[in-house]
Amino acid sequence: MNGNTVVTVSLVVAAPYDKPQLSIYFGCNSVTINITTCGGFPQPAFHWRDGAGSDITSHSQTKVDFDSRGCIEVQNKICLPLKETETLTAVVNLEVLCQNFSRSLSVVPPSGRQRGNARTAVRNNTRGMEIKQS
Repeated sequence: MNGNTVVTVSLVVAAPYDKPQLSIYFGCNSVTINITTCGGFPQPAFHWRDGAGSDITSHSQTKVDFDSRGCIEVQNKICLPLKETETLTAVVNLEVLCQNFSRSLSVVPPSGRQRGNARTAVRNNTRGMEIKQS
């Protein structure tokens, strides 16, 4: 042996995200839910499921910005028609750091035609998301 050794090293660059914030906005016949988180890297994955467990992520939109340190500020928004009580589950996942946030919501449509009478019941199976209702 000549004393030379070759070693392959894999470097993973990642940073954990702050606790996501949920904002809920009710329209006449719809609900819009925003999830916002920042401070992390790389971009997390967002997943949405309805009460039947069907993946409804394709109905959402994601907006990504970078802060001055190169960390990601990300917002995911889903807008759905609301005719009856709907249970939705939102998941934010940063796989490389095994960071996972989830929240299940039961969204109740407004009674009658008055706007603003809708309400949200947050289930107990939440993991790390705060909720703001408008």
